[in-house]
Amino acid sequence: MPTYVLEDVRSGTAAERYMSFDDFDRTRVNGGHHLLGCRLFRVLVVEQARSVHDTPGNWPMESWALGVGEHEVKAAEARLRKAGVPTHFNPNTGDAILTSRAHRNQVLRALGFVDRSGGYGDYTGR
Repeated sequence: MPTYVLEDVRSGTAAERYMSFDDFDRTRVNGGHHLLGCRLFRVLVVEQARSVHDTPGNWPMESWALGVGEHEVKAAEARLRKAGVPTHFNPNTGDAILTSRAHRNQVLRALGFVDRSGGYGDYTGR
């Protein structure tokens, strides 16, 4: 189950909630906000388990290893866009946001990285 980092719309304070996708979807109200208790929140970050190689609930994934410094986010996005692999980065952490296994493989190739513990279908440089 993912951990959601949320921001209170009214006060701007941050909160973390650990819940299933289904439970979280039930809290959604208009405008993409979420109602928890009697407070309205917006999603800042969704963090998922990083130890699972490939499960349906693992995408999108934020990769610290493929990330950049927070001040380098725009340049990294431009570099990957120019390489033909449009990729977003978390502006708060610099983590690369990978949308699928295929997208991850494309980013690895574009940046010159390999997955040393990759399985079938993962880019291992061979």
